[in-house]
Amino acid sequence: WYVYLREAWGRLAGFLFGWSELVLIRASASGAIATVFSEYFLRSIGYDAAANGRATDYVAAAAIVGAGVLNIRGVQVGATIAGLSTIAKFGALAGIVLVSVLLGGGAGASAAHFTTGGGPVDAGLFGLALISVLWAYDGFADLSFAAGEVRDPQRTLPRAIVIGTVAIIVIYLLANAAYLYVYPVGVIAQSRLIAADTMQAIFGPIGAALVSVVVTISALGALIAVMLAAP
Repeated sequence: WYVYLREAWGRLAGFLFGWSELVLIRASASGAIATVFSEYFLRSIGYDAAANGRATDYVAAAAIVGAGVLNIRGVQVGATIAGLSTIAKFGALAGIVLVSVLLGGGAGASAAHFTTGGGPVDAGLFGLALISVLWAYDGFADLSFAAGEVRDPQRTLPRAIVIGTVAIIVIYLLANAAYLYVYPVGVIAQSRLIAADTMQAIFGPIGAALVSVVVTISALGALIAVMLAAP
């Protein structure tokens, strides 16, 4: 991004964005992902993240340190873990979609959730909601950070960006549709860990524990990937 901004808008724009990445954008992204890892990790071992705020912070900080150590140990180690976690993440989300459609009826799932409970749309709140939505797609740009480490980047990077973005669009929309099928929007709005809550509604505590473990692995892989690409 720095290079593109520098070439398009001049050195000042690139310089300011580079410092923003260092002290704000990447730092806050790492903290946010580490917090998701911590909340799901605590959930998977039986702790309520909402009631253990300090524990959540400590585990998140330890995850950031651990991800840094892994990447310092070797780029290949971090890349392997990130790749394996991506497989686990897509597999788990696909599983949630399937079980929600096939078994959600026994947990109160209904297509009526898609058309009820709505209210007036506030343009400001809609824009605020899009911050998280767009962040789900943000990783495609990180590929450019690794362009110098990729074989045949002219061919590999465009394919990875297009295929990866399309895959994220599909699984993102399907997963959110599955959550909304199982729960009405009002319940979703109050849920801190919607994937775990969805599986708990269908399978009980064992379902929540299973998906919490998978999301924990996924978040750790994402944290490693962010801390690998940005520096």
